[in-house]
Amino acid sequence: MAEPSDRREKDTPGKDNWDKLSVLSGFLAAVFVPIAIAVVGHWYTAAIKDRETAISERDQKIREDIFKREWVQLGLEILRDGDTTPNIRKWGVQIVSHYAAVEMTDEVKDAFAAGDVLPESASLPLTVQQAVAQQQMVALPSQTSRSSEMDRLQSRGIEALLNQDLDGAIVAYNDAYQLWPTFRNVDEIRRLLMEHAEAEGPLADFPAIYKSILRMDLRGVDRSLLAQLEAKAAGN
Repeated sequence: MAEPSDRREKDTPGKDNWDKLSVLSGFLAAVFVPIAIAVVGHWYTAAIKDRETAISERDQKIREDIFKREWVQLGLEILRDGDTTPNIRKWGVQIVSHYAAVEMTDEVKDAFAAGDVLPESASLPLTVQQAVAQQQMVALPSQTSRSSEMDRLQSRGIEALLNQDLDGAIVAYNDAYQLWPTFRNVDEIRRLLMEHAEAEGPLADFPAIYKSILRMDLRGVDRSLLAQLEAKAAGN
């Protein structure tokens, strides 16, 4: 009769070990799972904030580029007009010298201040890529028809964005850029779309894109498309 009792006594230590291991694992889970959740949550929140900061900085850069471009365009318009007074011409020279990417030499400044007129064909200073694209663009019969084509290409790009077709929108704005690199905000919108495509790919934040584009010059884009763009930017 003593043998079964001895067996129970021998089995008890093993069972106690499993019980202790179970308690220990439950304790470790209770301690480390909340810590892991907190760490992952902190990492995710930090990533979201970094992304929002990057988008905000990019939008700020675009706004600064637009601001400079508009001032340079004003200065060029002044220098194109041969009837402006000397004081106004000097102001136009100062504007272009301050905001343009390529600074005027003193001789050029003096010439414009003295009354030299900027040719009508002159526009904003171009980068090498813009100059090449401008040389390659197909000549259209008139300035009016070229503007109409730009409006059509921009509308095509906005329609693609509304369908969340980022690649299609980039193609449309690339075509517009090749046709007229300095037209309104075509270059800024094109670069914005390309940056989103490189950073986010198929997971592009379209509401953020809509809001950024609405801050730009969209004259000529189909009004119904603009209304849809505004509605989607507002989350409707």
